[in-house]
Amino acid sequence: MKIYLSRFHSFLVWILAATLISGCLHQPPETALKSPPSFPDSWSNNHRAQPVSGIWLPLENRALLLRLIDEGIQNNQQLHAQIARVEIAFQNSIIAGADASLELSAFLRGGRQGSQITRDSFSLGLDFSWELDILGKLDDRSQAALFEAAISIENWRESRLALIAGITGQWFILLENYQQLALIQKRAQNLRDNLQIIEEGYLMGLSPSLDLHLARADFSATEARVVARKQEMRKQTREMEYLLGRYPETELHAAGSLPREMVEIPAGIPANILNRRPDILAAGHTLAAANLRVAEAYKNRFPSLRLTGSYGSSTEALSQLLNGDSVIWSLFAGLTAPLLDGGRLEALQEKSTARATESAALYTDTVLSAFMEVENSLEAEQRLTEQQTLLEHAADDSTRAENLAFEQYQNGLVNYVTVLESERRAFDAQSTVLAIYNERMQNRIRLFLALGGDFPPVEGEPQFPQLP
Repeated sequence: MKIYLSRFHSFLVWILAATLISGCLHQPPETALKSPPSFPDSWSNNHRAQPVSGIWLPLENRALLLRLIDEGIQNNQQLHAQIARVEIAFQNSIIAGADASLELSAFLRGGRQGSQITRDSFSLGLDFSWELDILGKLDDRSQAALFEAAISIENWRESRLALIAGITGQWFILLENYQQLALIQKRAQNLRDNLQIIEEGYLMGLSPSLDLHLARADFSATEARVVARKQEMRKQTREMEYLLGRYPETELHAAGSLPREMVEIPAGIPANILNRRPDILAAGHTLAAANLRVAEAYKNRFPSLRLTGSYGSSTEALSQLLNGDSVIWSLFAGLTAPLLDGGRLEALQEKSTARATESAALYTDTVLSAFMEVENSLEAEQRLTEQQTLLEHAADDSTRAENLAFEQYQNGLVNYVTVLESERRAFDAQSTVLAIYNERMQNRIRLFLALGGDFPPVEGEPQFPQLP
C-alpha cells in the first residue's frame, strides 16, 4: 500500500510540474482598464456644496408622497422581477463556486452475470472527484460570477432609484395637471361671464354680432380644452397607479400645489457619484468580471488535473457488504491538455478579451455620461430659476392688462378682439408659470438620479426610503 502511494505521489508531482511548465507556451493576456477616467475637483456649474436638508421636496403634503413611494417599492412588479434576477445571479455564483469543490457521492450497486455459472455482485461505497485549481482558473470563474451577482444588485438599486424618481415625477405631473385644469376652468368661467355680458349687450343693441360670435367661439374652444385636460389627467393618473402596482382605475387624487421655491442644491464633488450611482458601480463590476473571464479563458488553454477515486466494499453476498475484508479503494490522477481544437480555445480567449475591451469603453462612457447629466441638471437649475422669475413678472403684467382691456372694452375704448388677445396672453402666461414650476421639479428629480441618490440628510427629518 505504501509503495503504491509513493509511486502515485511521484506521478502527481510530475503532472504538476508539466502543468506549470506548459504555461510558458501561451502569452498571458493584458488586463483591460481598471480605473475610471479623470475628473475635475468640482463641477463647472455653480452650486451649494455644503449639506442641506435631506428633504429636497418643498411639498405641503410630503408624507402622502412618501407613503406612495413606499407602496410602489412594495408592489411594483418590474421591481419584483429585478429582485428575482438578483436571486438568479446569486444562485449562479454558487453554481460557479461549486466547480472548485470536492464532488462526493454514495453508491449502492447490485447485479448478476454469468454464462455457465451465475454470480451475484454487490458494492457499497463513495465516489469522489476533484479538479485541482493549480492555475486559479476555477477561482477566476467563481470571482467573475460573484461580480455578476453584484451587477444584478446594482441593477436592482438602479431600478429602485428610477422607480422612486418615476413616482415623484409623476406626482408633480399630476399636480400640474390639476392646477392647469383649475386654471382652464377659471378661464372658462370668465369667458362664460363675458359671454353673458356680451349677449345682454347684443340684445340691447350695444354689442355687435362679431363680438358675440367671437365670445361664443372662445368659450367653446376653452370648454374643449377642459375636456382634453381631464382626459390627460386620467391618463397620467393611470400611469401613476401602474407605477404603484395598483389596478389603473383613476381613483388616485394628488393633493397639494406646485412649489415656487426650493432648497439649494448640495451636489457635492464629481468623485462622489463614482461610489453612489448604481449604473457606474454595475459598469465597474462588469469590467472586473470581464477581466476575470479573460484570465479564465487564458488558463483554459493549460492542462487540467483531476483526481478521482472511490472507497467501499464489494462482495457476492449482500449481507457481507459491511465486512471489513471486502473493502476496496481506487485513486486516479488524470491530466488533460488541449492539443488540436481548431483554434477554439484561442478564439474564446480573444472573444473574452474583446468583451473586456468593450466593458472598459462602456465603463468610461457611463462615467462621462453621468458627469454630463449632473452638469446639465445644474445648469438647467440656474436657467429655469431665471425663466421662472421672468415668467412670473410676465404673468402679473398680463393679468393686469387683461383686467384693463375688459374695463376699456366696456367703456367703448377698445374692441373685443383686444380683450380676447389680452385674455389669451394672461392665460398662456399663467399656464407657462405652472409648467415652469413642474419643470424645475422634474429637473431636480433628474439631478437626484444623476447624483445616484438623495441629498445629505438632516437628523430628525423624514427621508426617502434609503437604498442599502
